[in-house]
Amino acid sequence: MSNTVPSKFHSVPRLPGCYLFLDSMGHIIYVGKAKNLANRVRSYFHTSAKDDERLQPLLRQIDGVDFLFTPSETEALLQEYRLIKQHKPWFNSQLKRETPHPFIRIDTGSEYPSISIANDAADDDAEYFGSFFDIYDAKEAIETFNSMYRTPLCMKPKLPSTACLYRSIGRCAAPCEGAIPQAAYRTDIMEVMALLRGEQIAALDSLGQEIDRYLRALEFEKAATAEKKLAALEKLRRKGRKLFRLQGGSDAAVLVRAYRTPECVLLNIRSGVVVNLIYVHASVDDCELTHRIEQCLHEDSLIAEETWLTSCVTEIIADKLFVQLSQEMSCEELIVELQSHIKDFLA
Repeated sequence: MSNTVPSKFHSVPRLPGCYLFLDSMGHIIYVGKAKNLANRVRSYFHTSAKDDERLQPLLRQIDGVDFLFTPSETEALLQEYRLIKQHKPWFNSQLKRETPHPFIRIDTGSEYPSISIANDAADDDAEYFGSFFDIYDAKEAIETFNSMYRTPLCMKPKLPSTACLYRSIGRCAAPCEGAIPQAAYRTDIMEVMALLRGEQIAALDSLGQEIDRYLRALEFEKAATAEKKLAALEKLRRKGRKLFRLQGGSDAAVLVRAYRTPECVLLNIRSGVVVNLIYVHASVDDCELTHRIEQCLHEDSLIAEETWLTSCVTEIIADKLFVQLSQEMSCEELIVELQSHIKDFLA
């Protein structure tokens, strides 16, 4: 490793962005992101990093470093994905996590859709929601839906032909045996998909009203069951809203943020292509937020590259929220709805 890299550290601001490690031929061999570029890049050359056997091949080949600054850590996340897809650095594939970031797969093409976990979003008749940070988050979401709707817990791509123990203990409606009418089951699945898109507010309100109704009727057991559903839904809501795979022709707004950050990016997607994006911090006031949303919805494209972000928002590991843009809503109604979603998302 040449001395070029360490000497360049002194001029690196403590800003968010991406760093690109180069070899002696000037080829990009690794792309990373950071909230603080100076600290992150220096960490590769600390004693603890030099003792990491996985990093040794990379460290031996680094001969230079370039930086790309961004307004926020979330935009650095988006830029990192774009750069990796564009340059395909060898060490990014070699140093990636062994554990995949899974999707929840709902087989909507079946009469009785199954709910399972998939490592990747395939091009089939199913809907994919994610990606989740790890398999435990995905399983916890499926268990939350089960507590609300008694949906299957077997997590198989195709439902089995016979019921399992979960039916015997009252944990599953046993769609595999047709024990629940198809129409009723598909209604439950549609509600599960709505929750995965981040549409929890209506469900929370409905459950609250249901609890009040049971309490007034002195049906305490039913009220307790509804309260368990409400608690499970609140827990899922706190874990972060997930985004389902965008189809060609979709019109949507998408909120994306790096985990645990007080900032997000709002993306305006038309016909499956991202045409605008804006950066929003949790501290922004209502007037400025309204202006930025109007800018994102109406002005000419604010970004040079459009197509890469559509696949990016479904694959990167971050908090995400999908908001369907209805053609029937007026501009004012869209702005109010997006304001509400952004505030809730950053709360």
